[in-house]
Amino acid sequence: MATVVKDNRDSTLRDLLADGLSKARGHEARITGIRRLDYWRSSHSFARLIVSLEGGEHLQVVAKRHRPGRKRYGNECEILTYERLLADRRFGAPAVYCSVYDESRRRFLLLLEDVGSETLNHADDGEWVQAVQGLANMHGSFLGREEELRRLGCLHDHDDTYYHDIISEARTNLAAAGTAAIRARFDGLLPRMAAVIQFLVDQPRTLVHGDLFPDNVILSPEHETRPIDWESAAIGVGAGDVIALIEGWTGPARARLMDAYQCSLEETLDRREQSDWPDTASQYRPLPIDRHSFGHLVQCCEILQWARYLAWDAEYCRDLATARELIDLVEGGLNRLDEDRTDG
Repeated sequence: MATVVKDNRDSTLRDLLADGLSKARGHEARITGIRRLDYWRSSHSFARLIVSLEGGEHLQVVAKRHRPGRKRYGNECEILTYERLLADRRFGAPAVYCSVYDESRRRFLLLLEDVGSETLNHADDGEWVQAVQGLANMHGSFLGREEELRRLGCLHDHDDTYYHDIISEARTNLAAAGTAAIRARFDGLLPRMAAVIQFLVDQPRTLVHGDLFPDNVILSPEHETRPIDWESAAIGVGAGDVIALIEGWTGPARARLMDAYQCSLEETLDRREQSDWPDTASQYRPLPIDRHSFGHLVQCCEILQWARYLAWDAEYCRDLATARELIDLVEGGLNRLDEDRTDG
């Protein structure tokens, strides 16, 4: 279980980890050495460590230090998500050996189980199925429990503002890239995208990872799929996680993964109905899981995902070929939705 340790100006990483391990194990943990294997920096700093304990035990640890001030994208909220939702490796998340959450000093640190570096991109078909089934279990466990999730105070909400911010940032990046004609084309799609956003806002929400691309799912040496990087965890539409995870899969292989997800989701909801259903029945709104309805939901999430790429980084917009391709995908998705409505 995640252990929050009291931080102070004299605390070293060794002190923090020893304190956290001692509290988690119920006895004093004496650290005899820490060796850094790797260090890298993205939006945060990471270090992969080998921690030697008295008695000869060796522990592989990842130290993740959050940069403060970017709450919208997670940062310190990830620490609270681990503490309040992901303890004891729930949903395959890494174990937390200890964490520091110090708002007064803007210091936020996670010391996590090192689950390896081989990602889902290296997995076989069976491990991909395992990944989508695990995702369906998480989504089914919290579907209809939105207010309960909000009370935890650590999750973003994929509400109307969230989706419209994506559109706004995409327009800003297109403008900054000097692609006036392409931005004008994107702006021409906005009325139709507003209808997609409203549809998504009206859908039942659940716990979502929020950034579940294959690089954020580790394949452990035991061939378990272990989602990492929960800083974008949110209350949102589960299909958004699904399309991020299986992006690039097409044809029958994609259909098999979709089927595995839907079957596992149904099984999870059936188990809930037999156990804690009375506690959540008043909040429950069923997710459409028949092929056609779920396919429509997936299409809507894909449209916003393509817009999200434009919102992520102005570099996508400065590359005119990439910007045109993404807007082609958005427009194509909107056209397919129109065709489906006409056929329906």
